[in-house]
Amino acid sequence: MPKLPIPKSLATPSLLAHVATSKYVDGLPLYRQERIFQRLGVDVSRATLASCMVKMGDLVEPLMDRIRDEIRKNSFVQCDETPFQVLKEPGKRSQSQSYLWVLRGGEQNHPLIY
Repeated sequence: MPKLPIPKSLATPSLLAHVATSKYVDGLPLYRQERIFQRLGVDVSRATLASCMVKMGDLVEPLMDRIRDEIRKNSFVQCDETPFQVLKEPGKRSQSQSYLWVLRGGEQNHPLIY
């Protein structure tokens, strides 16, 4: 059996990709995914799904660092700053603003987004 991306977890790469795509591309919150899995007879908690997403973020961090470094090599970089609210962020009240920054660079026909 191939090595699983998250040690001591049964989550396969396909499952992780499905949950991440559902959450971050399709906007399907983890609590809804939890219910969908329950209807399918799969017992996986929202906390487990959230933990998998955090660990998956750690796994892709080297790739994201490389993309960021490649973008910074360009003479022209586009940037967007979007404020948003994080309800549970350590050291901050739930009413405080957080920010999301998006960088875009690279060649015209092959843009990189970070």
